[in-house]
Amino acid sequence: MKNLTLSNLGDGMLEDIFQRELKKTMDDIADEKSDWSADRKITLEISIGSDSEREIGYVSITGKTKLPGYPSKKTVLAFEPDGNGSLMASPSNMIQGELFDMQNKKRSGAKL
Repeated sequence: MKNLTLSNLGDGMLEDIFQRELKKTMDDIADEKSDWSADRKITLEISIGSDSEREIGYVSITGKTKLPGYPSKKTVLAFEPDGNGSLMASPSNMIQGELFDMQNKKRSGAKL
């Protein structure tokens, strides 16, 4: 009978699960939107059980990765009436040019 080791557990299943979770971690570190200074955590959980005669066992391996969330950011929105009694929200940088266009049209006497 061969002794159970981490390398032969589940025909390499532990290594496969670790590599999958490591890839998630490396992808998160490479993401410039994620917090570079936060630690990431990979947890490998191995559960071992047996039948009632204690002759046959089973192994369950679970991999979990804890990644930091994205840092919160604030931005400015512009609100304007939508014509139906509600407000419409727009990112402030998207209407900036339109604001200047409206001011120029007002100066030139054009109808808005």
